[in-house]
Amino acid sequence: MSLQTVLQAALSSLAAGGAHQDIALQGTVAPYIVWSEVVSTTNNSLQGASNTQNTRIQIDCYAATQTARKTLADAVVAAMAALSLGNVQISSQNVYESDVKLFRSILDFSVWST
Repeated sequence: MSLQTVLQAALSSLAAGGAHQDIALQGTVAPYIVWSEVVSTTNNSLQGASNTQNTRIQIDCYAATQTARKTLADAVVAAMAALSLGNVQISSQNVYESDVKLFRSILDFSVWST
């Protein structure tokens, strides 16, 4: 399975508004998740390129309240920990998005896949 397929399957059931790659359409009902591949690098060795890639994934959790945002972010962290792909969380940030009037958690993960 591709990285995208694995992530979508792991995240899609966590929020009533679903999980969306790169963008959620206007009118998407909160809470919802938007995830993106920020950068992907190929691992190389002296023997040449490896099939293993390290991809930085940003997962944004949107919710109407801080409590719902935290609950969703915690569920995302747990889902990522349960993945068969090796990954580590590298950062998190919480903000209020005044343009959509929603609370947002920005979670960054480093994920290894083939």
